[in-house]
Parts: sequence; C-alpha cells; structure tokens
Amino acid sequence: MITNRELREYYEWQGKFGNHQKEMYETGNSYTRYWQNKRRIIVEKFVEELIEHGKANSLLDVGCAEGLYTRFLAHRREHSIGLDISRPKLISAKSYSCSKKVQFILASAENLPFRDNSFDIILCIDVLRYVKNLLKAINELYRVSRKYIIIQSATSLRNFGRITPRDYSSIKEEFRTKPFAGALWSISSVGLIRTLPQNIKILRVIGHRFVLNDALFKIKHLRNSGIALKIAKYIDDFAPERKVLNLLGYFITILLEKRGFNYED
Repeated sequence: MITNRELREYYEWQGKFGNHQKEMYETGNSYTRYWQNKRRIIVEKFVEELIEHGKANSLLDVGCAEGLYTRFLAHRREHSIGLDISRPKLISAKSYSCSKKVQFILASAENLPFRDNSFDIILCIDVLRYVKNLLKAINELYRVSRKYIIIQSATSLRNFGRITPRDYSSIKEEFRTKPFAGALWSISSVGLIRTLPQNIKILRVIGHRFVLNDALFKIKHLRNSGIALKIAKYIDDFAPERKVLNLLGYFITILLEKRGFNYED
C-alpha cells in the first residue's frame, strides 16, 4: 500500500509537468475543447443560480490545480479559497490570480483544515478518482459545507452501480516514470450517488460526454467536418432533461444541498 507521504510526493512531482488548465480547456481538437468547457459552464451555472438566492458568499475549491474555477467564480463573493495537494499547482494558481478575494492553501481533500460548516459552496471538480480514501474525502466535503456541494467526476460505464478502488501497486511501480499514470478509482454515476451521506439532498444531476459523442469523433470525415460537434451539442442539449441518460455519460455533475439548511437561515 502506498503511504500518504508517497502519494503527496507523487502529486508534488506530477504538478511540475504541463499546464492542467491550458491542456484541458484551451488546446486539443474542437470536441475536446467543447466538452471540457461544457462541464466548466455547468459548474458556473450552478454557482450563479445559488448566488441568486443570496447568502452564497464563500466558496472552497477542493483540488483546484491552477485555480481555474476558483478565480472564475470568485466574483460576487466575500472570499474564495482554492486547495490542492500539489505545491507546484498552487504556485501556478497564485501566478494567475491577483484578486484579494482569492486565497490558495496546500492541503489534502481527505483532511480539510477547516471547521465544520465553514463554506457556503464546496466545489470538488474531477478530484475523487485521485484521492486515497474516497469515502473520507466525500465526508470531509460534507463536513465543511454549510449549504451546498458541487461534485463533478469522471465516471465509468463498465462499472455501473459500483466503485472499484485504485490499484496502488500500479501507482508505485510508475511513480517516477509516468507522471499521469497509475490506476485511479473507477467510479460509476450510480455508485457515486450511493456513497453520498444520507443527510444530504440531491438537487440536480447532469451527465455529459456521452458514448455516442465519443463514437462520432472516431469517424475521421465527421470529426474534421464539424458535423460531429453539432450532433454532440444536440445530444447534450437533449440529455439533461432525461434522468436515465444523465447516468450514462463519462462525466457527471451533482448539485447537493446539506439537509437542515433553508434560505431563511
């Protein structure tokens, strides 16, 4: 079993390679840019909807990397904090940000250095498959949230209804040779929902990057013509209103409300 120290060192080293923000949201083919930014827009829309209710003044972005979400969502809030286990990523995040409303902290998602009920909104964007203790990380998100949690995760259709733990031996073998290698948690949409604390309410579920979308971009003449992107956008516009389809994407975004909270508090 890999130790906590080794895992931290792994992400410290991984953080020195590439620009996570640029590679995911600004480069690549049209489809990659589209679906990466689509999932970003979904999160931003959720946050903006919460702001309309008022009293959503503080935000914690767990696993913030270069701080893309932390910065974009910092406006109209009293303070926002980005947290990551990788020091190099946080150095990059600070170089991007000049707002006094934004702070960046080095810490683990499984041991958040905050009191209970500290933040109105907690973000956890594609982080859970990388943590060592999945259940502990989810419980920490719940603990420090005062009102809402937004979880976004890559999901596995081959593992429907279940969650398969990481293969830590694989990580250890490739520790210093391939910075982004090593088996991750294999999380299904249904499996993720089943792990959520009981005292929490699911407000919205949106699935995206569907199987058909990916298949279209494997057909060369469709990919290069732009037709595949148009069809993918149509599928994404159609799917959010169909509950079953929301569980059949390669990514899922879930908006959660901590029970016991109401807008009059």
